[in-house]
Amino acid sequence: MAELTTPFDYLNILIGEEIIYRALLQQEEFARQELYGAEWTDADQIEKSAAYFKANVLRSDFAIPAELQHCVPYPPCPWDKQEHKIEVAKIKPVVTGADGTYTYGLTVYQRTDSQNSYVLGNKVIEYINNQSALDANIRGEFNYYDNRELSQYLGAAAFVIDRYHRGIKDHEFYYLFDLIK
Repeated sequence: MAELTTPFDYLNILIGEEIIYRALLQQEEFARQELYGAEWTDADQIEKSAAYFKANVLRSDFAIPAELQHCVPYPPCPWDKQEHKIEVAKIKPVVTGADGTYTYGLTVYQRTDSQNSYVLGNKVIEYINNQSALDANIRGEFNYYDNRELSQYLGAAAFVIDRYHRGIKDHEFYYLFDLIK
């Protein structure tokens, strides 16, 4: 198999910063509605703006089909825009920018909701950093995460993004959705 290089195929690889941006949009909305104990701070707003900016920069490294060129306001573009429902087939490998400071842990978990709270269950999909999948010339510019489906679970789920600052976990982002067929 040939190593991946730019432009990446947007229909088969997601931009990680778009997932972070969507998670923060949802967190902001939950905080506004006083749901799930979500809070919103100036630091979260800065993180959301940075994720949006980084995602837009990364889009130049992707081959984006014409029909998805105008969906920047609510990325990732292949995902559902309104209902927070994502087809399991659209949970794809992820690329993030490599800045030498942050790396990510990405996992999809089952989720059980109760009155204005949720509990994470078993892992459904996990991601493994696989730099060897990238062409040697671009390994310093990007991080590539292969995804592996662990179960055939469909239902309430949470995409959990752990951010690591120089190897130490410093932040966690959640995106709540329903995993559908």
